[in-house]
Amino acid sequence: MEIEEAGRELGRYADGVGGDPERLAAVEDRLESLRALARKHGSLDAAVARRAEMRDELGRLRGGGERLGEIEVEIAAREGTRRRSRGSSRGRARGGARLRGVRPRGARRARHGALPARVALLPPESGVPVDGAVLGPSGAERAEILIAPNPGEPPRPLAKIASGGELSRILLA
Repeated sequence: MEIEEAGRELGRYADGVGGDPERLAAVEDRLESLRALARKHGSLDAAVARRAEMRDELGRLRGGGERLGEIEVEIAAREGTRRRSRGSSRGRARGGARLRGVRPRGARRARHGALPARVALLPPESGVPVDGAVLGPSGAERAEILIAPNPGEPPRPLAKIASGGELSRILLA
């Protein structure tokens, strides 16, 4: 009787072990896919690491909408800065043109020239590059008033050559 019972028990176990052929095929397909990935990436660990990298990259790409908004704000700010810089540049050019025609009071034409101004673009190290221009705190260029304190001398930057008395006279003029 125990033998018959053991036989039935083994029969039930054998039926369970034979299992589902579809499940067996799915497991074998999965194993083959894992083997192919291991061959492609060098090892199964390398394939798993690449999967993690790809998930991270996908997360960054999905979060790109937030970054896109930040970039749009930055572009708008740059455009505003560029617009203001162009306005400053035009104003400096007009002011420089007006200064070229100004003559100190009492100056005789033959001896004294006008007060020329020089507007020069900022050097790259003195500002922030924005679309091909260098912008500093005061715009894209530096303006200087030039003066020739003595007849026959070429005009030079006022800030570098004028004494306190000369600066006072020019300011009063």
